[in-house]
Amino acid sequence: MTKVVFLGYFRIPLVAGSLMTQINQRRRQFIDRPVQGMLLLRASYYWALTLGTQIAVMILLTLTASPPGESYVAGARFRLYLRLMAVASVIILPVILLDLVRLSHRWVGPIYRIRTALNALSRGETVPPIRFRDGDCWQELAGDFNVVAGELNRLRAASPDAVTQEIPRGAPGVPSARG
Repeated sequence: MTKVVFLGYFRIPLVAGSLMTQINQRRRQFIDRPVQGMLLLRASYYWALTLGTQIAVMILLTLTASPPGESYVAGARFRLYLRLMAVASVIILPVILLDLVRLSHRWVGPIYRIRTALNALSRGETVPPIRFRDGDCWQELAGDFNVVAGELNRLRAASPDAVTQEIPRGAPGVPSARG
């Protein structure tokens, strides 16, 4: 049986039972909207700043490089170059933003997984060891978390009454879900 999956921009047919069928892909584009949205806004700001700088340089070059009697030719050339630059810039912006969202999965995804596992631990649930995808940031954080979660799971199993009480969010010394 052949299954088709998407790896990045490519469709790749996979044979059932192969190691490739176990790829852990993230299905959502935005894992943490505030963080990824801020990143996209910053990239858009840099894009607009770069575009404005390019236009200013083009104006300066057009004014200083054209002979005095041929300003109409320089103006026509300037408008053509401006259109070409605008079209190229508008074409490349979505590619840059999509790449940034996908790149941000490498650090937002692991933090999201740690946060959801911590929430489950705070509710008294047993959490299995977590493992991040190859290429994700903070691989060692998963190992550190697994040590702490394993110890907590062991303590809960040895003495269920001692560590099963849920600590309410916002209690002194306990961070909130977003904090």
